[in-house]
Amino acid sequence: MAWIKLNYDRFLLAVFALVLLVCAGLLINSARGYSEGFSSLQNQPAPNAKPEVTVDKKDIDDKLDKLATPDLWKPRMLGKNQLPLVKSVPYIAKVNADGTKILVNPLEESAEPLHPPVTNDWIMSHGLDLLASNILEQDTDGDGFSTLDEWNGKTDPSNKDSHPPYWSKLYLKRFVRVPFHLRFESKNNDQFFINETDNDEAPTQRKKLGETVKLGKFTFKLTAYKEKYDTSHNFKKDISELTLTNVETGQMVVLPKGEDVDSPTTYAVLNYVWNGPGAKPEFAVQRDQEFTLAPENDVKYKVVELSDTDVKVVRMGEKKEELHLRFQSK
Repeated sequence: MAWIKLNYDRFLLAVFALVLLVCAGLLINSARGYSEGFSSLQNQPAPNAKPEVTVDKKDIDDKLDKLATPDLWKPRMLGKNQLPLVKSVPYIAKVNADGTKILVNPLEESAEPLHPPVTNDWIMSHGLDLLASNILEQDTDGDGFSTLDEWNGKTDPSNKDSHPPYWSKLYLKRFVRVPFHLRFESKNNDQFFINETDNDEAPTQRKKLGETVKLGKFTFKLTAYKEKYDTSHNFKKDISELTLTNVETGQMVVLPKGEDVDSPTTYAVLNYVWNGPGAKPEFAVQRDQEFTLAPENDVKYKVVELSDTDVKVVRMGEKKEELHLRFQSK
């Protein structure tokens, strides 16, 4: 201690030198650590270098395929019927036997039809109002056929160009038979004498060929005369024939002289119930008569068979179609 007091300046210098030596050592050691750390950083890959990654090529291809063909909206389907996109499904309130109320989805396959026999999904898939009480009688597309007609005909009730055939609206209403007989009594020069033998009050009518005669409810025209004689007996019998043609139907009846002949007065009354312009709702037809049905006024129909129980009609054209008319169900 005495030395430090005597040599105080030298002691401070020695301490300062020692501190400098220690600091120098620390700096050298720190420099070595930095060099080692920098060297390790140089050996690491660059931050932007792409790492080696193992990928599933099939997964990539699947993703690319989905990008090329994006998912599209799929319509709601019930069976084969497509449900409307913007129309919600109406739930129906139903009261059970115990008095409880439940909501029923009418498009469930187990749901009962609201308008039998037409199914709920068929009505909905054609954009019709399922809750309308008279939907089966409605004609939403204005083609003259009701919803029920379109259902029975397997056509589209929302498309005016899709509808059942017009003859499907033609029915048999009744048969009519007028019981009277005709007789060609005689001929005098160019006049022919015709009687209604069932009507004692009807006068004998004298007409010439080409003239018309009123018999019962129908008008006939004298269209032909053929002179004939039967010589098979000991005397010559006049069996000449006078032909009459119904002016309305074109049906012909041949009257042998002196014989009673049934008049062609059996006819059928048809009922055309198509709900459109120009339709004739009721008209009478006889065998071999032709007629048309609006709006297809260029299509001919012909009665080929007529009895008290049946009317057979042929739809004329390149492909003839036979129709058996039936009484309209109530």
